[in-house]
Amino acid sequence: MFIFILFIILIAISTGIIYHFYNLCYLQKRQLMLLTKQNNSLKENINSSKMKSENITLLYKSTNYAYGVIENPCKLHISPLKNSPVLCILDKNLDIEILDSVEVFQEIWYEIRFFSKTNINNKGWISDDNISIFKNNILQKSIT
Repeated sequence: MFIFILFIILIAISTGIIYHFYNLCYLQKRQLMLLTKQNNSLKENINSSKMKSENITLLYKSTNYAYGVIENPCKLHISPLKNSPVLCILDKNLDIEILDSVEVFQEIWYEIRFFSKTNINNKGWISDDNISIFKNNILQKSIT
């Protein structure tokens, strides 16, 4: 009789474990299906983009300043184009390092880097109207 009760308990535990892992697999499958749908949607957005790469001309220019300060909250883009993906939103009065500058469609863009604890998405492009103060070094007084 003891062995029969032990066998029933073992079957109940096994059924519970199987049920638990089945639910985990089901949730993973649903998440995978959702991510696949989102990925396909993003691919369609990229493929339907009207911008053609042969129409873009980048004119790199030397910059007179090594540092600056963000005037208003602005978007940090992955490339110097208004419709390029946004990496993050930069806060007002953020100190930045100016790495490079380029003219695209008669607009000046700066490649910048800012301090971040994680160094994730801390480098990208902003348009020139987002920088209010330019500095030649970090300790120099601001030029307005």
